[in-house]
Amino acid sequence: MNRAAVRAIIESAFARRDEADLVDRLREDGDCEISLVAIEGGEIVGHVLFSPMSAPFRALGLAPVAVAPHRQRSGIGGRLIRTGLEHARAAGWQGVFVLGDRTTIGDSASTPPSPAALPALTRGRT
Repeated sequence: MNRAAVRAIIESAFARRDEADLVDRLREDGDCEISLVAIEGGEIVGHVLFSPMSAPFRALGLAPVAVAPHRQRSGIGGRLIRTGLEHARAAGWQGVFVLGDRTTIGDSASTPPSPAALPALTRGRT
């Protein structure tokens, strides 16, 4: 994965360095469990990161989700999240916490997750 390109996408999506610095620290600490990119025309246009969290069950934190400004609101972020959740489920993770500012997460933060998306959080520990 081209870390410089991922960092550039995160910085441009958030118009600051904080989230990109967080991803760098998580990588350095070995705390990146699932890291996915979206590629269009050979260019990275999106990135999502899931990292382990402390919980009474196997849980990941979802953050950040970043999409290049010119491709935001096109479904890329949602596809990255869904693909990441599929990978998490296949790897035996039992829940995912969504981290971030409600204003930057968008409409998906106000919609309760389906039981299939987050079984440990919506139906109890499995």
